[in-house]
Amino acid sequence: METEWIIVPASVPLDDVDFFPEYEGEKGSQKRVNPLFDVAPGIVYTGAEGDRLNMYKHLFPAGFDDGFRRVANRYHEVFPKDKELTKFEYVRWQGMFIGACQYTQRGRKLWYCKPRGIRPAPNYKDLMPIGRFERIRSVISWCFADTTRVASDPWWLIRLGVDGFNENRARTVVPGLVLTIDELMIAFQPRTTKTGGLPHLSFIKRKPRPLGTEMKCAACGRSGVMLYIEIQEGKDRMRSMPFVGVLKANAACALRVALAAGRNYL
Repeated sequence: METEWIIVPASVPLDDVDFFPEYEGEKGSQKRVNPLFDVAPGIVYTGAEGDRLNMYKHLFPAGFDDGFRRVANRYHEVFPKDKELTKFEYVRWQGMFIGACQYTQRGRKLWYCKPRGIRPAPNYKDLMPIGRFERIRSVISWCFADTTRVASDPWWLIRLGVDGFNENRARTVVPGLVLTIDELMIAFQPRTTKTGGLPHLSFIKRKPRPLGTEMKCAACGRSGVMLYIEIQEGKDRMRSMPFVGVLKANAACALRVALAAGRNYL
């Protein structure tokens, strides 16, 4: 049977580690030492039914259940005449969204394409009506929305996702001794306005898809697990970040990311 890894903080002795509260299963027989990491042991779980979803929830930024409540409340505000959004639908929507990358079909073809070929199209119409899926998609970003920052933070709609990701990885993942610092682009193409509603739109010519949101990031050089991300919010806002003024902008950013990603060593 295929095994999967759950990563635990190095400060937790292996003998004291049990499955996280949402896990169910045999305790002693599934303890193993994780050879992928230089510092911390881990837990092997067997991939039994439900475990993958539990691990996904455990690693989800900003709290999975809290995110559902924010999305459900926003859905009711935008579509008051529609039936209430359930947690089952919320989980299924995310599974459909992530699972779509396994197919060559895109968009509505996941519902309407005939199931033929080497890799047939999925029967998404049997999982959720396309109208319901698209309405949920229109409010799904609210799972990371921090409405307390609307007046002070132009990135309030995703701030909990970024901060929650960084906090979660610091709490749940122990990296190896090698950190890799790089940058990534979340491609975005405005259609009606200059920035398409984004607070800041970066253009990095050397990138395959150069227009979008730029992030600086750090990953574990041994496992490839992403450890830390920082949005590049534009020159004005980035001038107020730590180490700017002492170092040049790129060096200051690299130092911030490296210190944040490697804080489990400090």
